[in-house]
Amino acid sequence: MRAYEYLVRCPSFPLIAKKFPDFVEFSKSVEVVPWDDEYAIADRNPEVIDYLEFLEKLLEMRAISQEEYERELSKLPSYASKTGGVAFIQDNVVSFREENPPEHIIVHEVGHCYFKENDRIWSASYGGGESLFWLILRKDLPLNELSIFQYHSWLRRALEGQVQEVAKEILKKLSKLNLPVFPHIYTYQLWAGTLGIDAGKIPGHLLFDLENPEWEKVEVSREGLLSFFANLIVGASLNDSIQLAYLQAIFL
Repeated sequence: MRAYEYLVRCPSFPLIAKKFPDFVEFSKSVEVVPWDDEYAIADRNPEVIDYLEFLEKLLEMRAISQEEYERELSKLPSYASKTGGVAFIQDNVVSFREENPPEHIIVHEVGHCYFKENDRIWSASYGGGESLFWLILRKDLPLNELSIFQYHSWLRRALEGQVQEVAKEILKKLSKLNLPVFPHIYTYQLWAGTLGIDAGKIPGHLLFDLENPEWEKVEVSREGLLSFFANLIVGASLNDSIQLAYLQAIFL
């Protein structure tokens, strides 16, 4: 069986096919193999998730009250995860735990194979390309697979230590907006009303003087650059007009 047969059943498939035609075509070459319990290496208290789903069904059926539901929730461990799928990136092979996996798991595993990236670059949990993938769909942005490949490249290079080089590339694109700020990743963050992870390291007077050339002396850290990308994706998903303008300037 091929991943396309799972993908085509997804509620978002028509839009996925419109925005990411190469991704969809590629899914036809991705083999789906039966699930093996050895794939569940990342499970943490998976029985908690099973019980939570059971409680939600009981609540939906009105078999238990809201108070009973919340009382049971309070007894559960604070952390649980259950591996929904796995991807063997180089072999273009995936496996799903459930017979009918939710679309986000299908996209996640096929995405691993298509983009050939690990979780640190691809997964939405880390602000990776998967988050941009869904943003493009939900906001109907005029972007495609190439945009995600570009985003992955910036993330990978930043993680490898090419922080200043990546920051300069982003600043060159943001300069098209002609904002009254000194060209620095952190000034653009502040202009958008967000504070990066390095805010505590910035001299206080510069936080309120975004055109000051002293910004040139403020070093951009790897974490600071990654936080810029994270704020960009989150802000755009929340319809923040400035972050949406940044996104368009960077990718269009």
